[in-house]
Amino acid sequence: MIQKRLSLLLFLSCCALYAQREWSLNDCIQYALKHNLNLDNEKYNVAAAKETKRQSIRSLLPNINASSGYNVSYGRAINPDDNSYVTTSFFSNSYNISSSINLFNGFSKWHEIKTNALLLQVAQENEKYQRYILALQIMEEFYAVKYSKELYNLQQLIAKSSQTNYQLVSKKLDLGMVAKTDLYDAKTSLLNDELSITQAYNTWQNAKLQLLQDMNIEDAVNNIKFKEILIPIEDKKYDATTIYNEASVSFPSIKASILGLGASKKQLSIAKARLYPSLYFSAGYGSGYYETREDVSGNIISFKEQLQNNANGYISFSLNIPISNAWSTHSAIKQRKIYIKQQENEVKLSKQAVFKAIQQLVQEHNALLTEYKRITEALKAQELTFFSAQKKFDKGLIDMILLQKAKEDLQNIQINQLNVKYKLKVNEAYLSIYKGVSIFNDVKTNN
Repeated sequence: MIQKRLSLLLFLSCCALYAQREWSLNDCIQYALKHNLNLDNEKYNVAAAKETKRQSIRSLLPNINASSGYNVSYGRAINPDDNSYVTTSFFSNSYNISSSINLFNGFSKWHEIKTNALLLQVAQENEKYQRYILALQIMEEFYAVKYSKELYNLQQLIAKSSQTNYQLVSKKLDLGMVAKTDLYDAKTSLLNDELSITQAYNTWQNAKLQLLQDMNIEDAVNNIKFKEILIPIEDKKYDATTIYNEASVSFPSIKASILGLGASKKQLSIAKARLYPSLYFSAGYGSGYYETREDVSGNIISFKEQLQNNANGYISFSLNIPISNAWSTHSAIKQRKIYIKQQENEVKLSKQAVFKAIQQLVQEHNALLTEYKRITEALKAQELTFFSAQKKFDKGLIDMILLQKAKEDLQNIQINQLNVKYKLKVNEAYLSIYKGVSIFNDVKTNN
């Protein structure tokens, strides 16, 4: 019971901490980068690539092995001392140490080290790319929360205006200044606005839940707060070619494909190295003890003395010259050359995909910027139209239908402006990433 109470208290404390803290965009991104499980897989890939590189360096060291054996013979057996047959049981043991090293193999191990170093960089760039993807995803969801909250606040203001108009129509009806159908129209408008408030609130809460889930916040709390942000709209144009020239040098997906091409070329060098002779050196030392080994007096020679007397060693050089190997080496070289062409094509595809994405973003940015200017101008005009309609309605010069039409037009323009404003912010964030300017302080790679 006590343990359950403590667990409940800890859970409530964590919820309170999450609720009291106001999360900025960078806070959300930083938390997601630390706790996202898919990103952990990329970190494991980098760790595995690092170990592979280290092991390829260690392969330059000689192989050293030691062995020991203990044998007990029963019945008829060969005496290891003089190769005669004996029928009594006896035991013997042996001790050996050996070492070998590859002196030359066409520099394949050096090429392997360089290959694994390049593959490590590929893994690091892939991790960096996934970090960018996650950060941009969290950014979009963060702005979706802010957008849906602003939309919710806007719907509340609209409903407040409808409530005021309903009360005004109700008073006019009591004075006999309007027909009862006007009150029905005002009531319908108010109910529709209240429905829009409910829908906007649900959209806001769903956006918050999606963000918290992708941040991987366990036991996500609904009353978590996010910092208010200002979204300035800058009137600036972008050039797709200029941004692409910057992205072609720094963008992770392009760098990963170029590094992968370099690794494939090194793998071709490894395949070609098998055409060269291989030179190996090996050496060993060993000794043993035999229970059957006796001195002239018939006494078993001591363990220490036998280790000295039975000691033996060797050194050897071996040269392996490849002649045919069923033409497998030549086939491997051809396959590696094909793979290089494939990797060269991957580099082209990667660059092409980035350039197309930048072109689309630049076109979208310019279109959104123009649209935002037009909407802002239209909003100013529609606000004047609505205020004029409201005054006319207050004086009884127009009916509820015309006022409702003016209000709906103003509402649509306000929502469109809000939508375009957040789309522009997301668009600029993507373009900044392609330009090599990190908009997030915590999007880093572990090099």
